[in-house]
Amino acid sequence: EVDLCVAADLAEMAKVWLGDITFEHALRSGKVQLTGSRELAQAFPAWLMLSHFAAVPRPERLAVPA
Repeated sequence: EVDLCVAADLAEMAKVWLGDITFEHALRSGKVQLTGSRELAQAFPAWLMLSHFAAVPRPERLAVPA
């Protein structure tokens, strides 16, 4: 029996893994869908092992001075 099913666009999950977008953004876009108990769905993002470089700022993520 499946406890949690993850249906995801591979490119969107790669963006999450790299830190380009948040998992919450991927869910809102509809390109990632979780089916199963609410408890497991809420815990799922903590199970992802993001790239060690996900937290490294990249030029396109830096704020532009006003």
